[in-house]
Order: sequence, then C-alpha cells, then structure tokens
Amino acid sequence: MGKIFCIPYAGSSAAIYNHWNKEVEQGWEIIPVELSGRGSRFGESLYNNIEDTVEDIYKRIGNYLFENYIIYGHSMGALIAYELTKKIHQNHAPSPRHIIFSGCVPPNKFQLAGIDLNSDDQIKQKLLSLGGTSSQVIENPEHISVFLPILRADFHLLQQYVYQRKDHLLTEDISVFYGKNDNNVSIKDVRKWDVMTSGKTYYHTFEGDHFFLNSKTNEVMDCIRQICRNVLK
Repeated sequence: MGKIFCIPYAGSSAAIYNHWNKEVEQGWEIIPVELSGRGSRFGESLYNNIEDTVEDIYKRIGNYLFENYIIYGHSMGALIAYELTKKIHQNHAPSPRHIIFSGCVPPNKFQLAGIDLNSDDQIKQKLLSLGGTSSQVIENPEHISVFLPILRADFHLLQQYVYQRKDHLLTEDISVFYGKNDNNVSIKDVRKWDVMTSGKTYYHTFEGDHFFLNSKTNEVMDCIRQICRNVLK
C-alpha cells in the first residue's frame, strides 16, 4: 500500500532501520535511505552540506514517489526530511501522505554549537551525551577510526545548517516523536513543530533518551502502524 522512507541520524547508516520491516503495517514497506559515505555506500564521499544531501536523496527516491509514501527522519534525519519535503514541493512531485519528525526541534529552533570539530574528544563527548552508545564502543580504536570521520562530517553539516525564514509552510499532516528523557533537545521547542505546516500536527512522547527509537522500537512501530492506517482512511 505504500513505502516509508527512513532517514538515519548522524553517524549512522540505513542499517538501523533494517529490522523495522518485520514490524511494519501489512502492505507497507520500510525503505532505509543510505546516505553517502557509510554502510553500503562506505566508499563514497561524505556530504559537505544539507543541500547536497537532499539532492542526492531526491535523485535516489524520486522515481518511487508516485505511490503512497511517508517520510521518517530521526535527529539529523528529521532536518533532512524537512528539507527533502521542500525539494519535493519545488519539483512538483507527489507529496508524502505524512511526515514523521523524530528526536529533533523544528528547523527554526535548530542549532548545533559548542563543538570543536577538530577535537576528537569533543566529538566523542557529544556522542556520549546523546546516550545510546557505550564508552567501550567509543574508546575502541577500530570502531572509532571508522566512526569519527562520519560523525565529524555530519556534525559539520549540522553546524552549517541555516533555516531560511522565507521558506514556505509544509502542507502535510505531520507527527513529532520525542523521548521523555532526551536531554539534548528542548521539549518546549520540540512541541513547536506545528508552525512548520498548515496541516495537522500530532505529538507522541516515548520513554527513553535521544535514541528512544532503538530502546522503544515496539512502541515506535505501534505508532507508525497507526499512522499508516490513518493516512489511507
């Protein structure tokens, strides 16, 4: 009945969504979006900015937008989802039936500051502060040697992001997912996504920190299944 394009968070790959197809609503398919420079695209160049990211994703999914579809993005992926939807509108392609912005404040409230991207230690500390990654993994030389360049590029992309006030409103209904104990986003600001769209906005709170989508997968998928059913009513 449709597809759900899932955009990963900073430092991760499409693999974080692979197991979601086992839980998705019947007739719907999870399409994990692989970003350049990681996962199955590890040998490719990392992005320099969010514009290049959106252009690349649009080229990859553009031919699949002529059926029911939903866009889901978590954290960095939520900002990309917002800019991707704008790109879809600009190209007069069929719009998503729904958009799910997860673990992120709206673009007009977003700012990533206070990280010196030349400092490995500061990048590691930021990662630890988000939760979901153990210090053992972060201090493993083999893992971190692969992980750090991706994180550095993603954090650079986020630091360079500037919300354009002239942007038009989205028109789609949206859902906003956030963790009850996420100390890295302002809950007050998260609940201001409604100013980004002329459609309806639905807020959903989950137990957990910034990576609640991993710790509370069953609850997240319950909500996504309901959204899938609702968009077809």
